[in-house]
This record gives sequence, structure tokens and C-alpha cells, in this order.
Amino acid sequence: MKFLKLSLCFFASMILLSSCKKGIGELVDNNTKIEFKLDGVTKKSSGKQSIQTYYGENEGYQTLMLNARVDNENISLVIWPFNGVGEYDIETDVVILYSIIEGPNEITLNSIGISGKLKITSFNQKKVEGQFESTLERVIVTPPSYRKITNGSFSCEVSPLSEAPESLIDTP
Repeated sequence: MKFLKLSLCFFASMILLSSCKKGIGELVDNNTKIEFKLDGVTKKSSGKQSIQTYYGENEGYQTLMLNARVDNENISLVIWPFNGVGEYDIETDVVILYSIIEGPNEITLNSIGISGKLKITSFNQKKVEGQFESTLERVIVTPPSYRKITNGSFSCEVSPLSEAPESLIDTP
């Protein structure tokens, strides 16, 4: 399971890099938004310039990926395997990455989700809605420290995974 999570972390990291390099404008519609509290501070992002969401088959499993830029920070949610409406466990089904964007091609992974839930309340191949909460562990910090995501919600237009940048799909 750890190998799967590490692989998904790398996979989601490619989303982060791709979102900084490629114009996001053509990838998602304006009906896209995400909001959550990180350690009690409200974070919001909306619109096609800030969020990309993909759905499709990856390595034999359905996958849902959401990547949102919030100011100079980035949050990525990856559900693999994705089974539509229902509840997903952060420990086993979802990877959450929270990163700091330091330049056009420089991103520092700050935290990774270690527990919590993500609930998909509505899904079709054009739109997804849901809620999430998670405890994040800060990486590259000794001793470990933790952050809390609460009151997370999203409503996103979905693009086919086949429209994702090649660097996103061609991961080792």
C-alpha cells in the first residue's frame, strides 16, 4: 500500500507541475470551485484559470484527479480507484497533497494527507461535487508536525483524462 501511495504522490506531483507549465484556461469551465479551511484559515479557488479536474482510466482503474491553485499554494486530490458517488478513506483510497509554489516550475511538497474522509456527493463524466476533511502531515520536518483541513467542498467541471498533459499520463 505504501508503494501505491508513493506512486500516486508522484502522479499527483505531475499534476502540480503541469498546472504551472500549461495554460489551464482551456481545461475547465467557470463553474468550478473549491473551498476549505486549513488550520482554521479559509482557502478558496474558483474558475478555469485555477482548477483542473480529470476523470478516466489509468492503469486499468478509473481515476479522478482535482488540482487547485490557491494564491501561491496548491492542493491536489487523487482518487484511485474511483467508483463514483460514495465515501473514500484518505488512508487507503485518496492522496491529498498540499504544496507551496515558489516559482514557475518550482513546487515544494509541504504536506500529505494521512487520515480523513472524502465524500463524492454527485458525479457524472462532466461534473463532480463533494466534501472532504483531512489531517495532513508536514513533510521534511523533524519531529513531524500536522495540519488540519476542515469544511472542504468542491464543485468542478470534469475533463476527460485523455485531455490531460502527456507528462501527467506518462508516469513511471
